[in-house]
Amino acid sequence: MKAISLRFIPSVLMVLCFLMPSCTKTEYIENIIEVPTYPDLEDIQVDTLKTSKADVEFYGAYSETLDRWYVTLSTDTKTSYDIATDTYHGTGTVIKLCLQTKISKGTDKDIPVIARTYTAPDSYSDLMLGQFETGYSIPFDHPYLGSIDGWYGSYILDLDSADYEPLAFFDGEFSVVRNADGTYRISGTMVDDHFLKHRFLYEGPLGNVTEYEFPGTADSCIESDVTLTRSELPKLEIRDKGDQYRYDGSFRNYRVYLTGPDVSVAPIKSIIEKVQLSGHGPVVLLDLFVSPDADGRIPEGEYKFSPREPNRGIDGSYIKPFRFVAGYPRRYSDPQGCWYFNLGDDGLWEGDYAMVNGGTLSISYEEGSDDPVIKAELLDCSNPAKKIIIDWK
Repeated sequence: MKAISLRFIPSVLMVLCFLMPSCTKTEYIENIIEVPTYPDLEDIQVDTLKTSKADVEFYGAYSETLDRWYVTLSTDTKTSYDIATDTYHGTGTVIKLCLQTKISKGTDKDIPVIARTYTAPDSYSDLMLGQFETGYSIPFDHPYLGSIDGWYGSYILDLDSADYEPLAFFDGEFSVVRNADGTYRISGTMVDDHFLKHRFLYEGPLGNVTEYEFPGTADSCIESDVTLTRSELPKLEIRDKGDQYRYDGSFRNYRVYLTGPDVSVAPIKSIIEKVQLSGHGPVVLLDLFVSPDADGRIPEGEYKFSPREPNRGIDGSYIKPFRFVAGYPRRYSDPQGCWYFNLGDDGLWEGDYAMVNGGTLSISYEEGSDDPVIKAELLDCSNPAKKIIIDWK
């Protein structure tokens, strides 16, 4: 039998020491943390907020079987909402309630359809009849304010606060009762995302129904036709975007920037080429499909309008040379398609702006000149449409 090397004996002894039971008594120090107790939400008493104004908005179909209505309660009868700047005007408190109801036409005669009790949903994505939509926000681009949060669902906000940041409702219950005389009683208790309870009451008539609009602004704010010449837009820059809409080599995409003298267009290095607009002044962006053999200048000819689909895409049959593209809606920090706007020094828009949604456009050249003559009568997206007339030569 082989002898055990002595150099392994200390290691064996150490292992045996760890395996042997300890003779030292371990002392445990008891550390009791007292957890404060809180009353149940049902036991918390809050004052009832009495509101004096109620507005009704019809959002439209949430699903094939449900409609979505908004009821806005205000403590100030003069409270109003400005969609152009996404701001409220007035004082006091505003409560926004988003209701899931039976399908209706959304007219003044259909207001009684909202009369029932509403409870919190079990799922954010599967709302049911008689439930309210909980509050939430979605960031979106705004021409004057930059990136801001648009609020939806049910929430409360204090207009007397400096920033009146809304508090989203996520639990609670309220009822809408139609009285025999045609007035309404709206009352209930809601819990916000800070776990604060809010009890409210409204008694009185409900005004005429308005259509709910996306918070922010419409894609055009011009109130009359606009005419622009080379004196207002002395600078021209063409950005060749290649065949970014399709890859069959059947066209090229030119972004043409007509700008005021103090506006600069600089490229940004990225995977997809972008530009950075800076300075101050008017800008007209013309998004053109040109012939694939274009040599860096805008090909001469008449350009027809290419509209956008409801999903904001472009039908492939309209992606071909001698077309100009409708503006991409609600795209202000990085506009796409055809737009007219006024750039401020901070990168936000100032004054008039309009998204192009139709019209006519022609490009020609005088003999011996490389400068294009741009004639356009573009239509904005408002109803009735206003004109952006371009006479650039």
